[in-house]
Amino acid sequence: MIEDVQTQPATAPGWTPPQLAVIVPSYNERDNIVPLYDKVAAALQGIAFEFIVVDDNSPDGTAGVAKELARERHNVRCIHRIGRRGLSSAVTEGISASAAPYFAVIDADHQHDETVLPQMYAKAIAGDDIVVGTRYAGAGSAGQGLSAAREAGSRLATRLSAILTGTTLTDPMSGFFLMRRAVFDEVAPGLSKDGFKILLDIIVSATRFRNKARRALAIGEVPYTFRPRHAGESKMNPLIVIQFL
Repeated sequence: MIEDVQTQPATAPGWTPPQLAVIVPSYNERDNIVPLYDKVAAALQGIAFEFIVVDDNSPDGTAGVAKELARERHNVRCIHRIGRRGLSSAVTEGISASAAPYFAVIDADHQHDETVLPQMYAKAIAGDDIVVGTRYAGAGSAGQGLSAAREAGSRLATRLSAILTGTTLTDPMSGFFLMRRAVFDEVAPGLSKDGFKILLDIIVSATRFRNKARRALAIGEVPYTFRPRHAGESKMNPLIVIQFL
């Protein structure tokens, strides 16, 4: 069962159709949702956006927090998934629930830097199909958000995925990205609903689709510093890395 909560009608005074949907997959993130919304709203001033929390029926009550926020903010929605789990499918459902022409995916734990969202959005508006937040180029950094072991594993996975995609991307394993909806719609039916690295799946699928159509896929990058988790516990574990490898 899926429950989608948006209490205020689209015809509310002052309502502007969102140009950007910010998709926030969540599981046991109740203490992170409200402060993340506040940060995203501050970063996206002047951009019509909606904030879509896709929660996998968290036992800590994350969905309840998101629903309460949706009652207070007209641009917040909560998709409460019951009987369904998984990051990739959560992202796919969040994107599919929005009509915005652009969307961004950001972790609920505040490790992704929301202040670079306007820069990512501007690059997409200027012509990039996909804009990836990267920890490994320019001023980007893994910062204190990853342990030494996790950073080493992340870099290894990045090198392997770069070979797989045939791109020069520095962080194709990133969970922080923004892209055109039209590109997502081209490949959505064939995307895997399992796993934790949907960006990699999108890039591989979109590259193949565009190659067949003899059209180039434009991918840009914006560096950011990966931050420590704001609250709660990490979902990363060795099994996730093994699943990728």
